[in-house]
Amino acid sequence: LYLINLKSLNMEEKTTVMTQNFALPLFHVNYDVIVGENMKEIREFVNSMCPNANLKINDTYGGYTCILTHNERETSLYIMISFDDIVKDNDLLRRVTHECTHMSWYILDALGIEINVDNHEMQAYLIEELVDKVMTVANKFNFESLK
Repeated sequence: LYLINLKSLNMEEKTTVMTQNFALPLFHVNYDVIVGENMKEIREFVNSMCPNANLKINDTYGGYTCILTHNERETSLYIMISFDDIVKDNDLLRRVTHECTHMSWYILDALGIEINVDNHEMQAYLIEELVDKVMTVANKFNFESLK
């Protein structure tokens, strides 16, 4: 789990994001969860780590999920969650679940696994796992930001 001060990455202003990499052993997939106060900070962080990505994520987005190819051989999966506009207790959980549903499709599609009425249980378990991990990082970030 990394809490990163973006001033050290030559960003415009001092900001903080938290990031953690997770493995999904059953699927042989790794993904990164990135949380921050707002999407501008998160976008700048991702663009600093992956300069060729040049993400154009709108500052008003509450979350974003994507697959980025850094070079010809390295691809990363990202779930990004902004704490901007979180006002009710369930806002964060709704945002995380929404983005994790996108990620589940990306992962299953990349593995050539088609989801239909007869085999959607795999997606349900995958979303459960993704939500658990993303909420762990989001709750840790929220706790750290209150200090």
